[in-house]
Parts: sequence; structure tokens; C-alpha cells
Amino acid sequence: MTAMIPRRNNQYGSTMLDFVVGTMLAISLTVVAVDLVLYMTGYGSNDSAARDAARAAGTADSAPVAKQAAVLACASHKTDGFTVSQPQVDMSAFHFADDPTAAVPLVSITTRCDITLPAANFFAAHLPSTAFAASRRYVFPALVLAQQPPILEPFNVRALITSGDVSLPLIDGSIPGVGSSDVVGSSE
Repeated sequence: MTAMIPRRNNQYGSTMLDFVVGTMLAISLTVVAVDLVLYMTGYGSNDSAARDAARAAGTADSAPVAKQAAVLACASHKTDGFTVSQPQVDMSAFHFADDPTAAVPLVSITTRCDITLPAANFFAAHLPSTAFAASRRYVFPALVLAQQPPILEPFNVRALITSGDVSLPLIDGSIPGVGSSDVVGSSE
């Protein structure tokens, strides 16, 4: 009969494999998290540029001045230039109070920027472009145009009062054709 020699389980290879797989997974998740943070930072920069450009264009009184104000407001948002490109106003999507039937005139601004992610740049370097385009559109009221008072038709107030269609209080608080005891707030 042969004697059984007890063997020690050699766990070293299995532990090393677990460590390598876990490290690769941790590095991959970290790279994805960094890319998501960079993308959200670029999107936030583009969003604030679009909002400020729309507000600046909304304070202008004409389309050319509004375009210039939007471009200057957008240019004030500086980015690193490598990961996030400088936001630009898309002039093909620019609208300045072009709907005459609208109750409030509106300004519509769209800004665009490119966001380059390092992981996509490293892992997909063979692709022609690894930049992701981000665009944001804001609509803002044209404040100068919206503040103009509506044009009212002139009318004869005295003719309205005497015709009986409207009862307007006079300077002393009384209403023509109504007894003083019928006036609200009268002490009689």
C-alpha cells in the first residue's frame, strides 16, 4: 500500500491572478470615471457659455449687436484648449426676435465645443477623431424689445363715463350717478 503524502494547497497562483484582474478592473473604472468627470466639466463650461451668451444677446436692441454681444460673452469662458475646446456661438442657429406673433420677443443661442477624452484618445488612437461634440441651446427674452409699452388706441374717457358703460371714481372718490352712501368705505 502506498502512503498518501499530504499536499499543501498552493494558493499563490490563484491569489496573483485575482490581484491582477482586480487591478485591471480598478484601473479601467478609474479611467472611465476620469473621462466622465472631464466630459461633465466640458459640458458645464459649454452650458454656462450658452447661458451667458443668451443673456448678453437678450439685452441688445438689434440682431447685429446681439450677435456681437453673444460672441463676446461666449469668448469670456476660457477652457484649457486641449481637453475642451473654446465654446463658439453657432451663427446658423442664431435667432433674434424673428417671430412677430410672439407675445414676448425671444433670442435663441446655440453654442458648440469639442471635448477630447484621454481614454478615448489612448484606446482609440487609430480613429480619425476622438473628440465628442457638445452643443447647448438657450432661449432668453429680448429684454429691450419686451419692455416697449404696447400701443394703445386713444379713447375719450369723458364719453365713456357719460355713456354709462364704465363707472370710474372721480377725484373725490365718488362715482357719478351713485349716491354717496353706496360708495364703498363711506362713513355715512
